[in-house]
Amino acid sequence: MSVQITELVDGVFIGWTVNHAVADGTAHWNFHRIWSSICRGCGEYSPPVFTRDSSLEAIKKKIRVPWSRIRDFNEDNLVIPPLKEGTFHFSRKKIAELKAKGTAELSGSRQISSLQILIAHLWRAVIRSRADPDPESETRFVIQVGFRGRFEPNKFPAHYFGNAIGGRTVTMKVKDLVAEGSLGRVAAEVNRVVAETTDEKLREAVEDWIESPDMRGLGEFTEGGLMLSGSPRFDAYGTDFGWGKAVAVRSGWANKCDGKVTVFPGPETGSMGFEVCLSPECFDRLRMDSEFMAAVTE
Repeated sequence: MSVQITELVDGVFIGWTVNHAVADGTAHWNFHRIWSSICRGCGEYSPPVFTRDSSLEAIKKKIRVPWSRIRDFNEDNLVIPPLKEGTFHFSRKKIAELKAKGTAELSGSRQISSLQILIAHLWRAVIRSRADPDPESETRFVIQVGFRGRFEPNKFPAHYFGNAIGGRTVTMKVKDLVAEGSLGRVAAEVNRVVAETTDEKLREAVEDWIESPDMRGLGEFTEGGLMLSGSPRFDAYGTDFGWGKAVAVRSGWANKCDGKVTVFPGPETGSMGFEVCLSPECFDRLRMDSEFMAAVTE
């Protein structure tokens, strides 16, 4: 882990980086919450736990990584193409309006969350903004889902420090995604895929990965679609080292590619911010998409 403090004319900028194989977002923000509380003289905290789900600890198989996959990770694959990045803020009121619209498009009692409706709203807008997508082609949205609490019966300890996330892929045809009145259906499909991240499916995924390690580069996950990381549940604005609460939270250029999206909680309760990284042409068209921007709080 590396931390750098920069003193500004009117504030302080705290930058840090950590290997994602060591810690997921929950562990990352828990660490900084505890660290900042110690700096403020608040000594009451729960120590980290490094023991995982006991049944997963029992998996002791050797993992054999194909040489062909190692060979593919060369310097040419690390070259970042021209990109544009910007943060779009969604207020609690705007999110509620989008959610009401999406829910009205659905029949029955199907439930969608605030994050799922924003994923659907952004996904549809980005695909509209990409150059002439084939209506019959498939597009996908890879969502990083936390596994804590999803394993049964032995769940991860509440203060587990490590990496317990994995990608779940939502796939739709372009024509179905961008169709008029499809906002609610797209959000419901996201909800379905996340809800199916059960104990049984997770254990199958762990076993499958051990037998055949999937070592794709980040750009391969976003090809033809988008990938989401982060969470509005992380208490990013509650981290206070004694200088006051944060006025803004941003991520650096690590793990960025065309289609990478990072979600943070907004500074106001119930709001969210989406950091969106796209090709310059697509990003500019997204900014001109009136349907998308109508929900953005400048």
